[in-house]
Amino acid sequence: MYLEDIIEDIVGRRWNQGDTYRLKAYEAVWDGEDFEVLFQPNEGYDVVG
Repeated sequence: MYLEDIIEDIVGRRWNQGDTYRLKAYEAVWDGEDFEVLFQPNEGYDVVG
């Protein structure tokens, strides 16, 4: 399943100036009680600029 509007505060991007950007959409699985977002923190990416 693909969630288009994740309301949890999961960091999807980090900028080298200190800003972070919330993960807005990602793949997820329903575990019977809740959605489990399949994003792993080390999959995020850093923005340099």
